[in-house]
Amino acid sequence: MIEINNLKKVYPGHKGPMIALQDVNLKIPKGKIFGIIGPSGAGKSTLIRTINMLERPTEGNIFIEGEDITQYNEKKLRVLRKQMGMIFQHFNLLTSRTVAENIAFPMEIAGVSKDNIKAKIKELLPLVGLEDKANTYVSNLSGGQKQRVGIARALANNPKILLCDEATSALDPQTTEAILRLLNDINKRFGLTIILITHEMHVIKEICDDVAFIDSSRIIESNSVTEVFTNPQSSIVKDFVHSVLNGDKQERLIEEGIIKVPKRGMLVRVSFVGQSAGEPLVSEVVRRYNVDANILFGNIDTIKETPFGTLIIELTGEKGNIEKAIEYIQSKNVGIEVLHSA
Repeated sequence: MIEINNLKKVYPGHKGPMIALQDVNLKIPKGKIFGIIGPSGAGKSTLIRTINMLERPTEGNIFIEGEDITQYNEKKLRVLRKQMGMIFQHFNLLTSRTVAENIAFPMEIAGVSKDNIKAKIKELLPLVGLEDKANTYVSNLSGGQKQRVGIARALANNPKILLCDEATSALDPQTTEAILRLLNDINKRFGLTIILITHEMHVIKEICDDVAFIDSSRIIESNSVTEVFTNPQSSIVKDFVHSVLNGDKQERLIEEGIIKVPKRGMLVRVSFVGQSAGEPLVSEVVRRYNVDANILFGNIDTIKETPFGTLIIELTGEKGNIEKAIEYIQSKNVGIEVLHSA
């Protein structure tokens, strides 16, 4: 468990202090993939750099397995950082070295014996799909292959925590998918806690268990990914969710009149996740509450291999019946948002 309490980071500036982080409180479960997302300049990278204490917070505490690492001296921090691997957006590899030599580098610094280094390289190369690239110079690799080297290097000293700072931002979509599958496999295989910084909601949807949204140096929402997708609380989080679930397309269709706003009744967006995605909820509502339900738009997706769907439904009938129908839908742990009421 990583617990962050009342974290604040202030940098001096020519025009006065610049607040990079403020009032940050988070709990990151052990062994989970935790996403931190937000727009550029929100404080994401500063936050991840405080977790490994490359940036010392101005105020607040960071507890890892119950120990406050903000109180560590440099000697204890060096030991701590051996338990943390880090993957970067632009790879940060040594171009004058081969793949194997790059993977060996953190072990050399840690004083690992040559025999153990060779054994570890032999173990890691097939894990990241580079068993035939050991003696290739990294300058001759593709972007995806370079990131695989970065992942292997981050795993070299058997870390308990893996920090990923925009690890897929420099990659094309197909390569991004492959790297996300690899990170997911590593999480399952080794039980690593993975903290993943990104500005892409698609990345959160694919592999994260939990997510925190940061904006203007503050955490504005934090929850399980499933809860965030079915029931986002703030407007900025709703925008991020809609960006990967065709929400923008749905609202554009409403604005353009392709999806008609009802002259009576309600227009609602219903979100289904997991087992509820297969239940006949709409037909049950019609039968129970004597309302008409006209499905105007539908979308099916997955959240970390869990089925997820959204529907835009026009509900018409007696006002009291519609209200009871909505209460029933809410009782089924299904997200519902009223888009228009006439």
